[in-house]
Amino acid sequence: MSFWQRGGVSLIGRFGGRLLLADTTQSQATQDPAQSPPIPLLAVDERTGATLWSGTVPAGREASLGRPIGGGWELTSLNVLGPDGVLTGYDLGLGGEVTVWPLPAAARR
Repeated sequence: MSFWQRGGVSLIGRFGGRLLLADTTQSQATQDPAQSPPIPLLAVDERTGATLWSGTVPAGREASLGRPIGGGWELTSLNVLGPDGVLTGYDLGLGGEVTVWPLPAAARR
């Protein structure tokens, strides 16, 4: 049996036979604690390691991952909150944007 490996990544979670990875070779530190750095993401096939999609959470945005209670590494959702108060949901299978919710001013930081 052969296994694949990939350097320069960190495991974020698993969903539907795929793994979501953060590409740490492209990570950038920031001096401003209020400004989060961009987070390059890769979704790969868990059996072959083939890249299925890639994308980046832009700088200054906060990513939130949904996980079932007791689900360990299993992921159910990926949402990104922008500084403008817009929450965007992404399809984990395809990496594309599927929902956009402008949050009311009272809910913004």
